[in-house]
Amino acid sequence: MTISFLGLTGPSGALPTAYTELLLERRLRHRDDTMHAFFDLFSHRAASLFFEAWCKYRSWIHVEAGERDGFTRNLLDLGGVGLSQLRQQMGPGAELDERMFVYYAGLLSQKPLSAQSLLTLVEGFFGVDATLEQFVGQWLQVPEGEQSQLGMDGCELGLSAFAGERIWDRQTKLKLRLGPLRREQFNALQPHAAGAQALRALMKFALATAWPPKYAWCWTSATYSRRCWVGHAEPGGDSWMGRPAGHPDDMRYTLLD
Repeated sequence: MTISFLGLTGPSGALPTAYTELLLERRLRHRDDTMHAFFDLFSHRAASLFFEAWCKYRSWIHVEAGERDGFTRNLLDLGGVGLSQLRQQMGPGAELDERMFVYYAGLLSQKPLSAQSLLTLVEGFFGVDATLEQFVGQWLQVPEGEQSQLGMDGCELGLSAFAGERIWDRQTKLKLRLGPLRREQFNALQPHAAGAQALRALMKFALATAWPPKYAWCWTSATYSRRCWVGHAEPGGDSWMGRPAGHPDDMRYTLLD
């Protein structure tokens, strides 16, 4: 590669113009580039340092070249997924684009995540519209050893005592709705498909600091505008027998349990 600046010769070169005239004469009259190549031995180092300085604060240059740079690693560390082992621990089949973690590194560093931040992540990672319903009520079964019993702990009225084998809870469940979806998006979000696995891994990672995973339930309802075709139907996914109990375009399943 020949550059038109930062050389020893030329209009802005460090050497007197006589050297430039000599180079032109050798090239045009004698077709001899030996002297030019000799000068390039000295200017190559300066040009290389100039290029490296230009790339230093332009991280996308390394990304476009398919290289890993320190800035990208720092952003992944900021998002909590700097080590490849951490991304692998999200679960088998959870193929989440590493570039999305870089893009949302600042958002992922905010723990716990708000509902709007969670929606931003889901919409950004999967490219679909999403809505989130918070504080969804549910009954939780209380283990027998933790139920209120006379002569045992947990019997203070108004503080820790309760009657029955279950309690009503509004703190550990949310409902996520995705859609409207195209047919291929709907198929990718089937309960055991790759998209659902990736969504499950992302939700588990995003909510890990807010809820223990064993107490976090999330429901997703995916909507697409086309009915199933005979021969391409999946029982329980996009097909049913008889009159459906809900909207025929909806699919609901437990995402985290």
